[in-house]
Amino acid sequence: MSRLTLTAAVLALGTLIPACGPGTAADAHTHAAEGEARLGEVQIEGRAGGLDAVLAMHGQPAPALSVTSWANGEAVTLADLQGKVVLLDFWGTWCPPCRKLTPLMIDLANRHEDDGLVVIGVHTSRGGATASAYADEHDIPYRVAVDGDDATVKAYQVNGYPDIYLIDRQGRVAYADVQQAPFENVERAVQKLLAQE
Repeated sequence: MSRLTLTAAVLALGTLIPACGPGTAADAHTHAAEGEARLGEVQIEGRAGGLDAVLAMHGQPAPALSVTSWANGEAVTLADLQGKVVLLDFWGTWCPPCRKLTPLMIDLANRHEDDGLVVIGVHTSRGGATASAYADEHDIPYRVAVDGDDATVKAYQVNGYPDIYLIDRQGRVAYADVQQAPFENVERAVQKLLAQE
């Protein structure tokens, strides 16, 4: 299968991804009913009345990663990544939409690594012990951290899974709670940030 065909297939899959709430997979819902906004060409979400909090994060310094362990790869801080575009994917192995997002994230990370994109999967405390095996089983090339006490989840005001946050090259939150369906929305946000100096 050609890279273009694989990319098209992966992007098509991205149009079908709902979201898990902070509880169980049975809490899955779509975001549009609860609040969304547009920053330029990028659609963002705000669930459970959190749109104002999400909008307030834009342009602010990104909160530090306060994770308890790394499932794969070496530990890294956001300060270490200054000058790179960082995508934080808040997820859990227990969340079906998060698992559906995995091949999209792998493809995105592989295609844009040389352009300066760093993807970090931030696994919630719930089921964190399964993150390492999942990363190995799915050959996840990017770092996966376990947020054992959910300090990073709280700092970013994550209120559902998966949630995607993008940090610009200066270490500021550029896009909080980026809408993943369709996945082209995430692609658009990443490309905009990679094009900036």
